Amino acid sequence: MPHPTSPVIVRQPGSDGVMVVLDPAVDYDPADKLVKAYPWAFSPRDTSGGIVESVEIEQATAAPGEKRTRGRPRSTG
Repeated sequence: MPHPTSPVIVRQPGSDGVMVVLDPAVDYDPADKLVKAYPWAFSPRDTSGGIVESVEIEQATAAPGEKRTRGRPRSTG
């Protein structure tokens, strides 16, 4: 019986927008509509090192005392 790899919220297939939580503690039948509609949720994750631990994030606002220019730089051409 497949288990989701992590708890996720998905739309119930064939419903009118009903959301369902896939619980890793629940055994799902391989013929279940959820297993067929969302196979990515039931496939084992690749833990061979392809996961990015941290990335540099652009600062959205100016730090105290920092001057920022408005808009995009204009091209001279």
